[in-house]
Amino acid sequence: MTLNARIESTLASIGCPVAFQTFPESVFTTFPRISYFCINEQVVYSADDAPAAVEYAVQVDVWHNTDYASLVSQVQAAMSAAGFGRGSGGDIYDPDSRIYHKPLRFYYTEVL
Repeated sequence: MTLNARIESTLASIGCPVAFQTFPESVFTTFPRISYFCINEQVVYSADDAPAAVEYAVQVDVWHNTDYASLVSQVQAAMSAAGFGRGSGGDIYDPDSRIYHKPLRFYYTEVL
């Protein structure tokens, strides 16, 4: 399973649109929504001159037009249950668009 497929299947049960990097314009005003992307992909173990394990750093962005605390908890629980380690996060509010944004960082090691 690809990393993107793993993330999308993990977050599908939450019940809001999930997309890699960005949304089509038709969904861009839908709230809540979740986007994600890979920040870094790094070989962390090699054997016989070939990669044997890769660590991925992933950012999952939660977008909402109201308080998103419950949704953030659901994302964290789902990602943790799927084997993603939890990294950093932060709260962002854009007063011009009135959109709440929570970037969440996760780590995942895949043994090849």
